[in-house]
Amino acid sequence: MARHLETLVCMISGIIGSKSCQLPKIASQVPGHVHSDSRTKQFSRWVQNETITFDLYSRSVPFVGPLLERLAAVRPLVLIMDGSLVARGCVTLMVSVIYAHRAIPIGWLVIEDAKGHSPTQTHLALVREVKTRVPETATVISRSVGDGEFDSPELQAELDGYHWHAQRVCRTAKNILIGVDDDWLSMADLAVTRAGHDFRKQVLFTQAAYSDHKSRGFQIDRSHLSDPERVYRLRMAASLAYLWVICLGTLAQADHWRPRVHRRHRCDLSLFQLGLRLLDYRLGHDQPLPSSFVLEPESVR
Repeated sequence: MARHLETLVCMISGIIGSKSCQLPKIASQVPGHVHSDSRTKQFSRWVQNETITFDLYSRSVPFVGPLLERLAAVRPLVLIMDGSLVARGCVTLMVSVIYAHRAIPIGWLVIEDAKGHSPTQTHLALVREVKTRVPETATVISRSVGDGEFDSPELQAELDGYHWHAQRVCRTAKNILIGVDDDWLSMADLAVTRAGHDFRKQVLFTQAAYSDHKSRGFQIDRSHLSDPERVYRLRMAASLAYLWVICLGTLAQADHWRPRVHRRHRCDLSLFQLGLRLLDYRLGHDQPLPSSFVLEPESVR
């Protein structure tokens, strides 16, 4: 187990350093004297190891339970379900908790499917697994993103049974044009704040392509893996890497750190980008790196 954890740490380090989830690129960014080809083989054996499961690592690296408990203590948990094509011919169905406008993964399943939609039974299996990780006293808002993939009566009945409040979200790009009252406007022209609303009737929606956010971060969609179980384990390392960078981003917002990584009076960077900047700063100044995976509730920051 200690060896497996050490390999996981190396993968997290390499994923962040390479901004990639391709094993050779990860291996090339791991510090140390081990040859990158040997590192690649080590990581390949790790993702193939059937004894490595999410539950095993959540006990060794407990982050989901404390994260949800701390957030649920001060506000409703907003859980978002989304599906996407990843790697080669695989679909990841993921549930994330929203934190500071970022989606933090707390559960996922990977199946072999090239169509992009996962069956209802996969949705049910995932929400039942996530339900075991959510504090009993939490108020939960469940959001699904995209088209009608998550509209099955079975899934809605399951969420109703948990007393979770269900919402549907349609996400699109700000440069999409819409027709309103014989005028054409971009979505950006509506100028709706994050907390605001804008109601329009008889709107025409163009067929322009929408932007895809799946490649943001560590580009797991470009992994060359094709086995769902291996992609599942790779997702584990990538999710921990992402969470760690977000934790660094919250630390970077502290008064004594922000002037060192960004302007003092205005910040237009995401927590992810702030975390990467703080990481570069502390590495460049030979300072120790925080290893916490704990996020403060937004109301505390």
